[in-house]
Amino acid sequence: MNKIPPITGLPSNTLITDLSLAIDFEKGAGDIEKLRFATTGVEMKGSGDVDLKTLDFGFRLEGQVNNDIMQVSPLCVIDQRYSGVDWPLDCVGNLASESGANCKLDVALIAQQIIENEAKQQIQDAVEEKASSFIKKLFGG
Repeated sequence: MNKIPPITGLPSNTLITDLSLAIDFEKGAGDIEKLRFATTGVEMKGSGDVDLKTLDFGFRLEGQVNNDIMQVSPLCVIDQRYSGVDWPLDCVGNLASESGANCKLDVALIAQQIIENEAKQQIQDAVEEKASSFIKKLFGG
């Protein structure tokens, strides 16, 4: 059971610490390359495209949350299972629309990364344990 109280006193706005974008335009289409933005504790990178005739756009961002998020609030603690995991976000929309972008988080890919990371850690732990045991036997420990 989580006994940490709800986070209160969070800032009402978010300072963007890094924002960059490169777009190549050709024949009424924009190829979005190197889309990047960051806030304290969150880094997002991605790419996509925009159709200048229809104003439709689509892009994929991959974000990572890191322990710097604790600067926002000490209660924003990241479970180590999620550290270094890319959070893929697919967004589509229209620049003329007031509703903004429709974005979906690729939960299956997140779960796959977590499972792979945990399996790698278990293998590494087992190898280290066997190596330690072997070294102790080798040197009479």
